[in-house]
Amino acid sequence: MNTYGKGRYNIHAAAEFRYQRIMHSIANNPKFDLGNPRFATAYGESAFPLHFFSNSSDPDWEVGTSAENMRRFFLEHKFPDRFHRRGSPIGVGSEILTALKAPHPMEPGTNDGVNVNTYRPVDFFRNETHTLCAVYNRFLVTTLQLYPNPLGRLRKELKKNLRNFFEPLKADCVEKFPYN
Repeated sequence: MNTYGKGRYNIHAAAEFRYQRIMHSIANNPKFDLGNPRFATAYGESAFPLHFFSNSSDPDWEVGTSAENMRRFFLEHKFPDRFHRRGSPIGVGSEILTALKAPHPMEPGTNDGVNVNTYRPVDFFRNETHTLCAVYNRFLVTTLQLYPNPLGRLRKELKKNLRNFFEPLKADCVEKFPYN
């Protein structure tokens, strides 16, 4: 944080930390996979503290929060002194994600599963045009791989979970029913 964020967790420190974690994984984990859905969630994780600890007086996430407040929250599970809940809801919008990716543009990708430093791009969308639909379809594929032929209560609960996962996406995506 001292080098990139002037001692604070701000947009510059967050972008650099995310990039360093990705580069470390590429260099040390042959099974590293920054494809779908991980590519979408990795930057959201970096954005969370920026949104959570900022207010409307820091619209570009330049100020951020102190290293001490970050330690207290993530290590000691305590809110910073004088912390107040935001007056309005937030979402992780494309502006902050674009700002996090800008210093070190990355494409979704993966190492080859055997060797390190073999990162190559992968098709994140897999014939989808909407990011959340691509995440939904990947979730379905993973679920089917883990539970190819569930029976009884497990089948019932998986159907319920898939329906719950789809519900907020119904305006943009097509629901699929793998366990009719």
